[in-house]
Amino acid sequence: MAEETDEAVEIAVIEGRFHGAPDVCTLIARQASILVETSQPVEVREVIPLADPELN
Repeated sequence: MAEETDEAVEIAVIEGRFHGAPDVCTLIARQASILVETSQPVEVREVIPLADPELN
């Protein structure tokens, strides 16, 4: 999820466990990412976390 203005691109940063992950720590760190397409190039706009994203 992303929102754009002329000054910034706000991106939802989501942290937590993957669905179906074990309840105990396995000491294996995993990261996931997704490519976000913007309507205009980011260029000089600031990229910041989206405050209070509404997730479905």
